[in-house]
Amino acid sequence: MKINIQIIFKKIKCLNFLIEEQDNHELLSLDEIRSFHTKINLSIVNNGILEAKSRLKDALETKRLLDQKTFVLLKGYMLTSIALILALVFFISSKPITLIFISFIISAFFFCFGIVFLLISLKSANYGTLGNYPDCWLQEGIIDGDQDTHSTMLTYILHAYHDKIWQSDDSNIRKSGFLNLGILSGIIAIIPIMVGLTIQIII
Repeated sequence: MKINIQIIFKKIKCLNFLIEEQDNHELLSLDEIRSFHTKINLSIVNNGILEAKSRLKDALETKRLLDQKTFVLLKGYMLTSIALILALVFFISSKPITLIFISFIISAFFFCFGIVFLLISLKSANYGTLGNYPDCWLQEGIIDGDQDTHSTMLTYILHAYHDKIWQSDDSNIRKSGFLNLGILSGIIAIIPIMVGLTIQIII
């Protein structure tokens, strides 16, 4: 019996970001663009590039905000983990093993899990760039081309933005997914401490 791992990820909502999504949008191929280069409306292409740049800027800004949140959480998790480890060292050296000791171990374990998820979230991913290399233009037949060549090149650039935006969005989805797993680990890590302290107070 074969187990489809993608079906499992789909059923577990917090793991949906691990599934490779397929881009089903219909898009003109470069050959199709080349075939009717004399019919290209330059005004429409320029507007399309402006819209595509704006959309890519949104994706890059989302990346910046996600990384910012991740850095803040990572700093908090690391400081908390160090504090828990120091507390565990104190318990080991001066007191017998108690419920508080066990709860600190469990919490430290989940905070470390959270740190791993946050580090994965910060890991470099593929993002599109707003501009292009000069060698796209500095070629014979392009730099000295006519208006149709200019229109075709701009259409190629608009075509390239599609992949850049899709790639950036996919990276943000994965980045956000690991960030959410890191947050979830932190929430779970707090529970053992709260339970252990509550029982200790009651006892």
